Amino acid sequence: MRANGHTPWIKNCTEMVQQLCFSGRITEALQFLNEMLKMGFLPDIVTYSAAMNGMCKTGEMDDALGLFRDISSKYYLPDVVAHNILINGFRKSGKFDEAQEIMEEMLNKGLFPSVVTYNLMADIWCKSGRIEKAIACLNKMSDEEKPPTVVTYTSLIDGLCSAGRPDEAIVLWCEMRKKGCVPNEIAYTAFVNGLCKCGRVETALNYYEEMMTKGFDLDIFSLLHFVNFLISYGNASKGCELLKEVLKNDAIDSNNLKMAALVNKAVEDLSKDGRTSSDIKILVDNGLLSRAQGIHNEDGSK
Repeated sequence: MRANGHTPWIKNCTEMVQQLCFSGRITEALQFLNEMLKMGFLPDIVTYSAAMNGMCKTGEMDDALGLFRDISSKYYLPDVVAHNILINGFRKSGKFDEAQEIMEEMLNKGLFPSVVTYNLMADIWCKSGRIEKAIACLNKMSDEEKPPTVVTYTSLIDGLCSAGRPDEAIVLWCEMRKKGCVPNEIAYTAFVNGLCKCGRVETALNYYEEMMTKGFDLDIFSLLHFVNFLISYGNASKGCELLKEVLKNDAIDSNNLKMAALVNKAVEDLSKDGRTSSDIKILVDNGLLSRAQGIHNEDGSK
């Protein structure tokens, strides 16, 4: 831009910083920001936030926090969006205490959490086993007239199931529906997975069938886990039915060891069950299993 005699627009600079960060060129992004300052252009908070976001996405949390501290002391009061970027970065890095500190810092500055802030913190509290704080967060959102979203409810429902509290998860699911918050595919997947882990497989099956009527489906890993849960909890017929559908759709990557292991486990159990052993034999005769199982030797070769 300088070579052509054009004044660099802040928008263009923001895009440049984003591109450098997303490609992992963090040092160059920081140098570019410093160069803007030397040229007399003060990057706005959007540009700095773009830089922090890029750093967070590449896992460079020390750099992101350093930039956050730098702009706080020299140029701007970071807004709620900037704080959310850091909270999300720490969340994805599993640094939950650091995320909590940024949240508290934001409150001390007199900034008001957004729905995004609450969603991030609810997820963090659920993942770190502090489910009561997440529930309090849900209530606080309602009190502040910041209606919980499907993201909020999904985190709480998943958290309750992980804590072995499926009945409360079901109550919360019903509450979500009553309040007009429509569950999406991610919500259904989390709910079905969570119920299965709590041993509520038949209830999970009801919600799985419901999600199918809405045009949703489980991802292949979740579906294979679901198949194995159904078999383990006495519904081998349904497990076999779902496995056959997966195999006929050729959705199995036989080079994926984890996926192949789930298929092999299901096939082994179904072969031992008199209700489904003949179905497995048909799958073998049709060649569907030989393509999907991807049986590997101990050294990892087929």
